[in-house]
Amino acid sequence: MAYFTSEAAAREGEKKEPPPELATTMGEFEDLMRDTEFLDLRDPWLF
Repeated sequence: MAYFTSEAAAREGEKKEPPPELATTMGEFEDLMRDTEFLDLRDPWLF
């Protein structure tokens, strides 16, 4: 699971390019997560 402080912060982060030192790792991560469905839970119950 991934958590963000706010939806606005998550959306802002999606627009940014990763730092050059993380570009390769992020590319590999994106390949692994290609078929993943992301859900925006605005009021999650964390039990």
